[in-house]
Amino acid sequence: KETPKQVPENKKETPKQVPENKKETPKPPRIIDLTYRGLYKGLKNEPMAFILASDTGSKVKDSTFILKEGESVFELFKVLSFNEEFINIENLSLEDKDNNKTFQINRNKNFKFTIPQ
Repeated sequence: KETPKQVPENKKETPKQVPENKKETPKPPRIIDLTYRGLYKGLKNEPMAFILASDTGSKVKDSTFILKEGESVFELFKVLSFNEEFINIENLSLEDKDNNKTFQINRNKNFKFTIPQ
């Protein structure tokens, strides 16, 4: 008759513990890339800003926006004003009122914003 082998007390497996610094890996920063393509006039001949945008935090990576003044891109950037040469936008993700929240992007130039998660 065979008896099951018994593991000595000091040889029993202890649950593996994850070191404190490896429990949470920081999320990568969210990167939003905006390109002002120029002025667009809709069916009502109303001027609108034509913007190409990509967002690493979105399921849809590339988007096209045709916006009026006061509308926003990804709910993070508000269109303040625009003309044929440039667009002025406000970064709504900045909370500190001392920071310059307004940015100007020239036509056909892209601008990258990095937002820590």
